[in-house]
Amino acid sequence: MKQSGFGTKSKIIIIAVILVVVGTAIYVWASTTYVNEMNYIKRAYAIHNQGAGNAWWDEAKVTLVKLKDESYITPSVLNAKISRALLFLNGGYAVKVEVRTDMDGLLGPVILYFNPFTKQYIGGAPRY
Repeated sequence: MKQSGFGTKSKIIIIAVILVVVGTAIYVWASTTYVNEMNYIKRAYAIHNQGAGNAWWDEAKVTLVKLKDESYITPSVLNAKISRALLFLNGGYAVKVEVRTDMDGLLGPVILYFNPFTKQYIGGAPRY
């Protein structure tokens, strides 16, 4: 007579899938909850350091914002689009790095957005 139920191999696969899902959820939660400000300031500096005007990178403001409430432009790079699409995992929150420059009177501050768990650049705010 054949036994009904799950075999050992099926149980191992189910446990592995559960561990992957739980591990991913914990990683997304932790990377959204604990934001390393200096890490994001360094990333923003590496992306936007163009030498035009003085920027006060040591006084940059790093916050966690809901991206749908912000005006931003996503570059046409596939990696940035994928990273932006992954924000649904944490409820649509992104890390916002705002840097003041000596051109704020004309253009406003430099604002860059990052995915908190992939740490990838996903866009910037337009400067008018």
